[in-house]
Amino acid sequence: MKVFVLFLQICSNVAGICSDYYTDHKELKSYKDCVLYGLNRSNFVVKELDSKTMDNERTIIKFHCLEQESKKV
Repeated sequence: MKVFVLFLQICSNVAGICSDYYTDHKELKSYKDCVLYGLNRSNFVVKELDSKTMDNERTIIKFHCLEQESKKV
């Protein structure tokens, strides 16, 4: 069965670099579910980041939803 998995990055627009991709390996049934989950996770990450760092680095969150074979049996 195919599922979608979210991969998220934190990026600095000032430095022009991004962290390695992060995933919690949560399997989502559809691309739409994955995008909604990505928006929710991005919102959470932004709220947790320090405001001064975000302002100085012009931090952005990027995410991708990739289709994979389910690892659940």
